[in-house]
Amino acid sequence: MTEPAGLPPDAVDSPNILPYALGCSVLGIVLLTLRADSPAITAVGVGLVGIPLACVLIFAPRLSFEILFISSLALGSITADQGVSIGFTIYGLDLLILLATIGAIATMTVESHGLRGILSPSVERTLVGLSLLAALSAIFGVMNGNPLAEVLGTLRRMFVYPIVSFAVGLAFLRPGAGTDRLRKMILFAGCLLLAIFVLRLMTGYGYRQESFDAAGDVTRYLSYTETAVVAFAALVALSTRTLTRHPEQRRTMTLAFTMFIVAIIGSNYRTAWLAMLGGVAVTMDCAGPPPA
Repeated sequence: MTEPAGLPPDAVDSPNILPYALGCSVLGIVLLTLRADSPAITAVGVGLVGIPLACVLIFAPRLSFEILFISSLALGSITADQGVSIGFTIYGLDLLILLATIGAIATMTVESHGLRGILSPSVERTLVGLSLLAALSAIFGVMNGNPLAEVLGTLRRMFVYPIVSFAVGLAFLRPGAGTDRLRKMILFAGCLLLAIFVLRLMTGYGYRQESFDAAGDVTRYLSYTETAVVAFAALVALSTRTLTRHPEQRRTMTLAFTMFIVAIIGSNYRTAWLAMLGGVAVTMDCAGPPPA
């Protein structure tokens, strides 16, 4: 069926190419494992591993944002804490943001409105002002004798990540369908953290166990930021359950909310328990009575 004009590339149905892309990725990983220090084989392996990423950009650019969003919420200890040094440190989050940025540019190009088409004048001025502040802060930091690597690292964390992520989010999250997609991504991230909680609970090995043991603290099966994300997902599940008219969705959201609450209790953060009680009260008050 011919797609209507103006739809982003991920609206095109192209499932048959993805298995081949994944096969190329597996072959690339094998080549990188067996490369025997051969630059040629290494280059081919890297190219094959990158094929799925190219497919994401070409056929499903919105998926690049969804991966970035969910990974940032649920897998921060992997994407932001562990990096590879190539003269400067590259983190997984850097690659995810780059991928989502390229996907956003591709989507905006196809929809023929560009970034200016989704930014209000006030938001545009705010982003320009923040960018100028970031540049001036970096220059001031270097002039005061701070190492360039540290200045760039701070610039990346404090300015580049939030500004670029905000712009990318505007490109993919539109009113209506974008709101529903955001809700689903938050719930998915909560479910992913719930699985991590269960895995840690089964193994008896908590989040950064060594640090808490050295401090004589109790075992934490979720980090504080992970607990905050689970609490957010719980409130989304509660509000969805309250507002939906579909009995099956109500039952699903009730189950999800209950499981999220169990994870929050098991996190061993008493402040999170209190915050959750307050969040439930505010959510129920704002949602009002359930629909008939």
